[in-house]
Amino acid sequence: MVSKFFVKPVNKQSQALTELVLQFINADSWRKAQKIVTDNPQLLSNTVESIFDALIVDVEDKNARFVLQEYRQLLSQCRINGIEATFANDVADDIQPELATLLDEIQTITDNNAMPRRIVLCQQALTYTTNPQLWMFLQGELGNSYQLNTLGDPADNLEKAIECYQAVLQAQAMPMQRATTMNNLATAYLNRIYGTPDENLEKAIEYYQAILQVRNQKDMPVEWAGTMNNLGNIYTERISGTRADNQEQAIEYYQMALQVITPQDMPVEWASTMNNLAIAYSDRICGRRTDNLEKAINIKDGTQKGHAGGMGKNHE
Repeated sequence: MVSKFFVKPVNKQSQALTELVLQFINADSWRKAQKIVTDNPQLLSNTVESIFDALIVDVEDKNARFVLQEYRQLLSQCRINGIEATFANDVADDIQPELATLLDEIQTITDNNAMPRRIVLCQQALTYTTNPQLWMFLQGELGNSYQLNTLGDPADNLEKAIECYQAVLQAQAMPMQRATTMNNLATAYLNRIYGTPDENLEKAIEYYQAILQVRNQKDMPVEWAGTMNNLGNIYTERISGTRADNQEQAIEYYQMALQVITPQDMPVEWASTMNNLAIAYSDRICGRRTDNLEKAINIKDGTQKGHAGGMGKNHE
């Protein structure tokens, strides 16, 4: 385990179980996490699902939500496959001091100009661990470092990032980790220099659509809406298919995203998505030209009113 997770319990009716969930999440090793589940079978009850729902709603940080989803999935696997089988590939000895030092430095580097150093650290850390979960984490971080690296050949950096992400997918990554990795792959293919633009866009579409199998509207509405918006953006630029069909698909994706993205809860994202939708209507081929332009104008007007007063309607 790499980092601890802290959040205040929010389910007053299940205070003891909520605190137990937090104890499980904050365990500093997989062995300790396994022991907590083994000693407390109530963690495998259906009630825990509602606790995770409450915790996920309560946090705003994307990484924190990701961690919660990962641990939720881990408990789900314990119910299905049993505790021993689920933790069999995850339990590792305590992290060596040398590896701990490398992990600490990796986490502190955020400057894109320092990515070459981060790449070296990730490569070194990978030689210290045989733990599958930590190995996949480091592969993903290595891919991120290559993708953000401002030095060296940009095309080669993206190819190396893609290799790292694909290695994670080939391993037995948990669904949430797969979704994050596929999101990174989609971004890499959108920026890819090698290959044809058509092929790269189709790969990005493929990965975004695969993400929706994990990031569904019910369980992860914000991430689902973001993916819908990304798909809308790609379809406005898509080369394959007919332009008219691609525009219709883009409009549909933007409208679906707006079911979640509202001016009250996400004003910046809402304005951006509304602007994308207005542009899509102004460029639309299907339907009457005057009707499409009128629709685009109305959307623009609605965006301005929503920004000014925050009075736009919720889409449910």
